[in-house]
Amino acid sequence: SSPDNVARIGHLEKHASLEGFPLLHLDFYKNDPEVPGWPEWIEKHGHDRSAPQRGIRFQRIAPGVEAVVSHAGLMMCGLALILDRFRTKDVVLPFPVQSGAPTSHAFVATFRADSLLRPQVRRFRAWLETEARETEEALEVMTKR
Repeated sequence: SSPDNVARIGHLEKHASLEGFPLLHLDFYKNDPEVPGWPEWIEKHGHDRSAPQRGIRFQRIAPGVEAVVSHAGLMMCGLALILDRFRTKDVVLPFPVQSGAPTSHAFVATFRADSLLRPQVRRFRAWLETEARETEEALEVMTKR
């Protein structure tokens, strides 16, 4: 959520905080059975919301995040994908991080053995490994695992 939208729902009772509030949906995750959608999340956490499946749908994460930053509504997505937005405080969590769901959804980079003979490919792979470690560490701190 944007900080402004958290302020808008923050004073409301938990069970009613999402009623009438725009929900943004990411179809990016629709084939991952571990990732809850809004209807499942709302039911699990005891919020009242008529028609939780309604709202703006996004195929890609970036336009959805831009909509969140523009105060268009609330969206669920992987924390790893928006860590920079947390650092700049463009995006904040409207609910405790523990209300999220860990998934095995991940990006995988594979390299042909012969490509690793090229110095630029080795540097790129090393950079990816560093980014992955830093992201994992940041998520561990954020989720207090």
